[in-house]
Amino acid sequence: MSGRSAAAAEIHEGTGLPYNRYTVNHDWREAATKAGIPKSLQFRDLRATAATELADGGADLIEMSTHTGHRDAKMARRYARPTAAQMESGAKKRLAGRQKAARETGGEAGKPPLPGRSQDAEQDG
Repeated sequence: MSGRSAAAAEIHEGTGLPYNRYTVNHDWREAATKAGIPKSLQFRDLRATAATELADGGADLIEMSTHTGHRDAKMARRYARPTAAQMESGAKKRLAGRQKAARETGGEAGKPPLPGRSQDAEQDG
């Protein structure tokens, strides 16, 4: 034995053989064509969609890689595409960080102090 565990296989109803990547791609394309989905959208794009939705939902890299079947968490992150909601969330977190720093240092919330300069030096400047 090679040390790898045997995985359960889905059986293709038409052929009686286990699915493989070519069978899945062929069947998906056939169904997609019937549904009017353009050829530019490929089966692998579904993985990117899933990774994006997972990231948008707050999944961490381990959850994403487990769900998408990636061995490397970095690859799962690479598949996830940034969304407007993620950009907005990141911007809000950045602003919250600035506001917290401003409260702690007495500076302006929208304008962090320049490195090495105090707020007083900027106003006198």
